[in-house]
Order: sequence, then structure tokens, then C-alpha cells
Amino acid sequence: MSDFKQKFKSIVLWSLIAAAFIGPGTVTTASLAGASYNYALIWALVFASLTCFVLQEASARISIVSGNELPSALLSISKSNRFMRFLVYLIAISVVIGCIAYQAGNMTGALSGIQLFSPANRLVFLSFIFVVIFLLLYSGSYQKVAMVLSILVAIMGFSFIYIVINGPHNWAEVGSGMIPTIPENSWLILMGLIGTTIVPYNLFLGSGLGSGQTLNTMRFGLFISIIIGGIISISILINGSLIDGEFSFVSLAESLNPVMGNQGALFLGIGLFAAGFTSSVTSPMAAAILAKGFIQNKKVNIYRLTWLIVLFSGLFFSMLDFKPIPLIVLAQALNGMILPLAVILIWITVNHPLIMKNKLPGIAYNMAFFIVSCIVSIIGLTALNNQSEKLLSATLSNEFIYLISGVISIITAIIIYKVRLLPGVHSS
Repeated sequence: MSDFKQKFKSIVLWSLIAAAFIGPGTVTTASLAGASYNYALIWALVFASLTCFVLQEASARISIVSGNELPSALLSISKSNRFMRFLVYLIAISVVIGCIAYQAGNMTGALSGIQLFSPANRLVFLSFIFVVIFLLLYSGSYQKVAMVLSILVAIMGFSFIYIVINGPHNWAEVGSGMIPTIPENSWLILMGLIGTTIVPYNLFLGSGLGSGQTLNTMRFGLFISIIIGGIISISILINGSLIDGEFSFVSLAESLNPVMGNQGALFLGIGLFAAGFTSSVTSPMAAAILAKGFIQNKKVNIYRLTWLIVLFSGLFFSMLDFKPIPLIVLAQALNGMILPLAVILIWITVNHPLIMKNKLPGIAYNMAFFIVSCIVSIIGLTALNNQSEKLLSATLSNEFIYLISGVISIITAIIIYKVRLLPGVHSS
């Protein structure tokens, strides 16, 4: 019974990861994928979920084995290399800025969910969720936050899955979406599906959650959490296939009316609210874990100061009545551009003898990381390419992006091989 309780607590704790990556960004991107390409990109969410597990497991493994959370571990391996130290701080600053951008989109997305079935007063509602989030984060307990958010994740999952079950879907076609295909002009949405599932700040959040756990317990809870998150994301994509015309949260709700009547807007609104609210809690928490590891100051509570800054920033920008979808796009652009650097540094760290001692990963683990590195490099370069096209009217070909991504991953693998040769340590 004690083993069952331990596993259940682990699932509840790691549900924070599902709560973090299923926000308004996932609802937006997955719905767009369904609206634009029907069920054809379901496989991308399956793949993204597996990739997410590899990266989150590495982040938590570093924390569990070394006894140091990811920020401290990254500072340790970059101590003697100024360029690497620069990259580490660049990631830290970018992730915090990304959390602020996500926070505004999360809070506004939660409001959009409520407004689908109730005329919520903007000022009152945003103030209310601000106070609730403040109290949750002020408690300082991961377990308390996880318990509340796990309930909301369950409600969110039920809402989106209920809509799928009641929708007029061709289940044979849904099943065919598991077969990898890339429809014409779908590349950007495909990268968006992967990018909205693998979020850089989640890697730091996962590192904080891993402290004090065993590797086996962590893997079990994390795996179940990501499976649940993947199923919810796929449900959102399937629901998006019902949209006829331009995407918006309102058009998504209206697409459900012929099938479910007012129930559709109710369940969609509840799901969208839960997605926005849960991510509104995890975003400032992740930024705080990151800042606490990078800034050592005994006179100031860096953890609390950071989540307060992110939370107040989100409230401020939400009060300005920005539209949620552009905010979400901005956050995803920051996410896509910084993710490759984070993955490369984590890959090096999880193979570093001074950090991982006698727990270095084997060949199969590193092969999986090589593939992940290639993919996220493509995501990052594609995001950078899109910004270059808008600002400079200059673009790189997809073939060149693939080549550069492969070269980056090969160079990283060579660096890791040399790092693993440090004396006095053996792989296990």
C-alpha cells in the first residue's frame, strides 16, 4: 500500500508538467492543426510527448543524482568557460522573459475560457485569479500546488475528451493520423505542436520537482503525467477539426453547437479556463526555480521575488486587454529560439562526470538525445528563420536548416564524448 501511495503522490506531483505545457498555447496550436489539416498531425503530438519525456527525465535526473537543481548544475559545468557561461545566462534571461510573455497569454486565455459561457467582468476575474495564484505560490509547497492543479488537469482532460466523444468524428481517420505524414504547407504548425509541448521553462520546473525523489519514482510519475498531457493535447486537435473558417476560441465553441448545443461552449470554456489557470501557476513557479539557482542572495528571497514579478507582469499586460493569440505566438517564438541551447547544455550536463558521478547514461540514451537535439535545432532555426523573413525579407531553405541542425548535434556529440573521458568515472 505504501508503494501505491508513493506512486500516486508522484503522479500528482508530476501532473504539474502536464499542467504547465497544456496552456492556451497548446489549445491554440493544436486546434489550428485540427482545423487546417484534420487529423493528419496527431502523430506529431505523440512524438512531441515522447521527446518531452526524454528531456524532462534528463532534467530531473540531474537534480536527483547530483543533488543540485538544473540552474546550479549548468553553472558548475560552465565555470571555466566564459562562452558557455554566457549561453547559460542567455538561456536564464530568455526563459524568464518567456515566462512573462506566457503569463499574460495564460491569464488572458483563462479569461477567454470563462467568457465563452459567462459574461465575466475582466477586472474582477483577473484580480480573482491573481489572488488565488498568489496564495498558492505563497504557500511555498510543491505538493499543495500539485494537488490543486492535478484536480484542474483532471477537469480539463474530462472537458476536452467529453467533447471528442460527443463529436462527429471518423475514428478510422483519427487512427490514420498516427501514421507520420507532413501535409503541404504544414511545416510551421508541425513545429508549433512540438514547440508547445516541449517548453524550456518546464525543464527548470521539472528539475525543482525532482529534488528528493528516486529515479524510478520520478520516471513513473513523469511518464504517466506526460501520457495524460499527450491525450489531452490530441483531444484538442481532434476537436479543432470541427472548425470551419478562421480560428478563434469563439469559432471553436461555435463549431460545437450543431453537435452539443450550449454544452459545447460550456465544456470548451471550462477546459480553456483550466488550461490557462494551471499554466498561470506553473509559469511563475518555473521562473522562480530558475532564478533561485542562478542568483545566490541570502538577504533577498529570490524565489518569491521572481514569481511575484512574473505574476504581476502577467496581470499588468492582461489588464491592457491584449488579444491572447498574439501573446501566445510571441511566447512560442521565444520558446522555439532558446530551446536548442537549453537542450544542448542539458545533454552535456547529464553526461558530465563531475555532475553525474557514476550515473552516466548509456549509448541508447545518448542516441535518443541526439535525435531530440536535431529536432529542437530545426525548431529553433525555423523560428529564427521566420523572424528573419519578417524583419529582413531573407530566408534560409529547409534543406540548409536540416544540414545546420545535424552539424550542431554532431559537434555537441563530439564535445560530450570528450567530456565523458574525464578520468575516474565509469558509465552505468
